[in-house]
Formats: sequence, structure tokens, C-alpha cells
Amino acid sequence: MTVPLRIAVIGHVEHITIAAVPRLPAPGEIAHLDQTLAIPGGGGGVAFYQLTRSPAELHLFTAIGNDDAGRFVSDQLRATDAHIHVAQRAAPHTRDLVLITPEGERTILVQGEPLHPEFVDQLPWELLSTCDAVYFTAQDPALVQAARAARSLILTARRQEALARSRVRAD
Repeated sequence: MTVPLRIAVIGHVEHITIAAVPRLPAPGEIAHLDQTLAIPGGGGGVAFYQLTRSPAELHLFTAIGNDDAGRFVSDQLRATDAHIHVAQRAAPHTRDLVLITPEGERTILVQGEPLHPEFVDQLPWELLSTCDAVYFTAQDPALVQAARAARSLILTARRQEALARSRVRAD
């Protein structure tokens, strides 16, 4: 019997509203949204949901806001078979509006800053040392250091600064 991989995702999960629009509005125009869909997304959320399709034992480390958007995201995450580790924030959860034209042109509007977990959050960071891989899309250099305990560490290109700052701390 093979043991499934243990994978962790560390990062933000945003409340996304996707909407079809006939075209992007010109300045001063009003756009009417068609076919709206609310989903969890964002840098950590997209990777997380793709990994839920795998047989891996999956752990998500994220932060969630204290409003209806945060509750929606939390409920959706907990409906999966993954292990969800949440740092609760006393702040509104990040919301994105994604407009998609019939040609597939995508425009993203973001309300608020993404909520990221931090190493100071009381989450089971010791699990990272038991992971085969960690996908990192957070911002805290101390978390990069902790994630290095896994067999493999994958960082998004947008987190190069956190990686560079973690190297300075390690030296």
C-alpha cells in the first residue's frame, strides 16, 4: 500500500465573484453583470482547489476575515476533505470581482489586502516538516524558513521578496 503524499499550501484565499460582461465599461458607464459565481480563489486558493483533486493528504494554512465573505470562504474550505488551519483576523475578508468578456478578456478588481497567515499565528507549523511539498504564496519570511523543513518548497514568483528576506534571516 502506498502512502499518499502530504502537501501543504500556505497563503491567501480570497472571496471571488466572477461575472460575465458584454464588454468592459468605458469611463462613466455602468456595467451589468451576468452569470455571477462566488468561489474561493486567490494565490493559495486556486492551488489548494486544484490539489483537492489529487489523492494527497492536503493541509491549507491561511487567514480568514471576520465578515460574511470570510465565513463563506471558511465554509467552502471546510467542505473539502483537506485539513484546514486558519488564523482568524479581526478585519474584513478580501474580495475580488473578476469581469470576463465574451472574448475571454479578464479584469480583476480587488477590495482590501489579501489576508496571509504569519509564523506568529498559533497554527501547527510543525506539520510542515512532515510534508513532501509546500506550495508557498504567503508573505512572511519566517514562514518561508518554516516551510523549508518540507522535502520540497515551491514559491510563486510574486514571493521572491519573502524568499530573499528569509535567506538574510538564515545567514
